[in-house]
Amino acid sequence: MNNVPLLVLELANSGKSKRPSGIREAYFSDPFENRETFLEFLKQLKHPNLNLNDSDSLTINLDEIKLLCETVEQIVFQLISKKEFSLNAITNLNESAKDCCWAHQLSQDGTYSDLFQSGTLAGIIASICVMELAKCDVTRIKTCNRIACGLYFYDTTRNRSARWHDENPCGWRTRSERRK
Repeated sequence: MNNVPLLVLELANSGKSKRPSGIREAYFSDPFENRETFLEFLKQLKHPNLNLNDSDSLTINLDEIKLLCETVEQIVFQLISKKEFSLNAITNLNESAKDCCWAHQLSQDGTYSDLFQSGTLAGIIASICVMELAKCDVTRIKTCNRIACGLYFYDTTRNRSARWHDENPCGWRTRSERRK
């Protein structure tokens, strides 16, 4: 994972429209449409700490998870704008994370992992977000410079000079628009 806050950024971007390369119009895909849609959204992330093989036994409250996503988006926005954290947002995230129990495990190949033992899905997600935010370099979290996009991303460049969440499509579209 290299301390990239994958889940945090995906949750913060979940409420935004996206326009991938080759698509004329931006579209919005609601990951909170139903339980199956949200689980598929999480499975596509292939997050190392989020094992959803036994998702039938998890308590999933989509309203609670939506509130959690709004909280995470608020925290990411405050990080980027260098504003003081809202105590309410931090409290909400920490309260959600309390519902989760983790176990530290060592595998046969010597790698270390954290696996959740119990809790609601919202608690597990909140706990992962707390860990990601604590371990990452928050100064590398940015907003895509292409105003029509506005997605959050983690700048992995050595000199922290990335301006777009992805070269294709936003970098290309920005340069194309400049030439017009």
